[in-house]
Amino acid sequence: MKEHTDKNFENRLTAIRDQLSEMSAVVEKQLSLALNCIKSKDSDYSITIQNLDLQVDDFEKAVRDECFEVLTLHRPVASDLRLVFTALKVSKEMERIGDHCRGLSNKAITSKSDLDPEIIEALSALGRSVLSVVHEVFDSLFTGNIEKAKESWRRDLEIDKLYKSILKTLIDKMEKNDSIIETGTQHILIAKSLERIGDHAGNIAEEVIFNISGQYQDIEKIRV
Repeated sequence: MKEHTDKNFENRLTAIRDQLSEMSAVVEKQLSLALNCIKSKDSDYSITIQNLDLQVDDFEKAVRDECFEVLTLHRPVASDLRLVFTALKVSKEMERIGDHCRGLSNKAITSKSDLDPEIIEALSALGRSVLSVVHEVFDSLFTGNIEKAKESWRRDLEIDKLYKSILKTLIDKMEKNDSIIETGTQHILIAKSLERIGDHAGNIAEEVIFNISGQYQDIEKIRV
């Protein structure tokens, strides 16, 4: 990490990194608990997730305020400026992941249980893939690993394929049995929430690549 003669500036940059790190841990916990709701439908998980979401919102505000202070008082350039812009964008993406976790858990605990077990397992598999990508992209952010960030970006394709497969299966089942339309629709919304979390993880990966390289990459080339 580059040393600065202005220790106040360095302390503010360190505070931004630390807040993002703590925020990411809370978001991962939210997502893990939300995935548990898919099978357990335990309302206690949902309450915990909502409380954690308040923490995520506070972190997002703290990061934003710290970044604005740095921009106003220190006028950073080069890699320091990229760090500030990355922190602003990444904290917002994390906050949105937290929102999706809250919504996902609410949908999961209120959904009915009259679907085939393989649908629930497919949703759980999608959730595990999403959690893995989220963990991977957070790790790339804090270790500065551009290859891991690129791999996270590529893996968003895997999540999209799983989501589309679940969507097709649910629609087929609902067309054959209209008694499960309500339940099927609820689970489509759960799958969509997971797919959107994957999209936000992909957005974070894009910002990590920019922070490290100083350039935005062509997503189609990255995914080859």
